[in-house]
Amino acid sequence: MMKFITTVSMTLASLLVMGDTEISNEASASKVIGYAYDVKTKDLLYTEHHQAKAPQDYSIVYKDAKGEVFATKTIDFSRSRITPSFQQTNELLGEQITVRPLEAGFEVTYQPDGESPKQQEQLEASSAMVIDAGFDGVIKQNWQTLTLGEVVDVDFLAPTELRTFRFRFKQADCLAGTDSGATCFSLSPRSWLVKLAVAPIIVAYNPEQQLIRFTGRSNISDVNGKYHTADIHYQYF
Repeated sequence: MMKFITTVSMTLASLLVMGDTEISNEASASKVIGYAYDVKTKDLLYTEHHQAKAPQDYSIVYKDAKGEVFATKTIDFSRSRITPSFQQTNELLGEQITVRPLEAGFEVTYQPDGESPKQQEQLEASSAMVIDAGFDGVIKQNWQTLTLGEVVDVDFLAPTELRTFRFRFKQADCLAGTDSGATCFSLSPRSWLVKLAVAPIIVAYNPEQQLIRFTGRSNISDVNGKYHTADIHYQYF
């Protein structure tokens, strides 16, 4: 359960920045850095460094508080803005996640560490399916609907579970300390069981519809496998 929850959270935290054409074009000409802080201690946990390598091809490098790289991610939007393929590696644990497209769906591969066997599943695509950074496309496509107070339900792919789960987006009050003028949304699981284990994820966008803050559980773990609840602030250079 917690592995699934952290996968959902980190997906949003690290990738909403690069999720649509307008943002990605900007990112190709500038730097986008996310600063992840522990919500309790306020200590810097890690930083995210986003780069557009091509119009549909992106990379993210994760560095610890000392500036050492410990995880990487690549995303391919060439097939879809909502269901991109991606590959992620956390070198601290040897964890690897790969999602690649098939003719009528996706192949999901998950390896929790360098010694465990790989787990693999083929999933059929659906109209409500969302993968990884595709959440940003969902928010922007439904911006007016969400800001009018309506909700949007999606089937989020949780690679660690090799399946999808139903989640709901809706507009929410911004957290204290969020920049004035921001528009905020919450992402909550529809399952009551998952709701018992995790608080809603809150994301904030500026008037240019750029992600500026994420607050929720991250699945970027430390060397001991500990996951943090992070408050991530994004800066555009």
